[in-house]
Amino acid sequence: MILGITGRIASGKGVAAQYFHEHGYNYYTLSTEVREEASRRQLPITREQLQYLGNDLREKEGPDIWMKKIYENQDFSRNSIIDGLRNPAEIEYLKNLSVKFHLCSVDAHVWIRYQRVLSRNKLSDPKTYFEFVAIDSRDYGIGEPSWGQQVRLCMQMADSHLLNESKLDAFVSNLADLYKQLNQ
Repeated sequence: MILGITGRIASGKGVAAQYFHEHGYNYYTLSTEVREEASRRQLPITREQLQYLGNDLREKEGPDIWMKKIYENQDFSRNSIIDGLRNPAEIEYLKNLSVKFHLCSVDAHVWIRYQRVLSRNKLSDPKTYFEFVAIDSRDYGIGEPSWGQQVRLCMQMADSHLLNESKLDAFVSNLADLYKQLNQ
């Protein structure tokens, strides 16, 4: 079983992935692959730079390149979760494998997500609301080519949808319900 996670920036994708990891799933994230490539190229690790690099390789090597890199280099012999699917081709790649696949989208209101970005204080995250909205819009697919960031389309492809706008324990309860559903 492979569980794919897609969703808006700071919506709770990492929390969802961590929950499943703590319940025995292998945990992989596409952004780790992009960060490693940026490090190899000695590029700055900012969200904007990672978006450009991600899109650059998708354009040159195909829109599913990041998913291919992970799938070819990791162990998917047991339940796994993949966080950070941002292009429909990555999802299609997973759907075409001979394994059970479920896609879950995670979302929250833009202001809640911006507050989360500020509180987590990652070096790669934008620092102002306007920077956040610009990066978030691009990630969502606004003004992006078909091989670029397309989170909106990915979310539309999801088998299940989680809204993460209240307290953490409520979101964890929803994750527990999804876990039970997937592991019946």
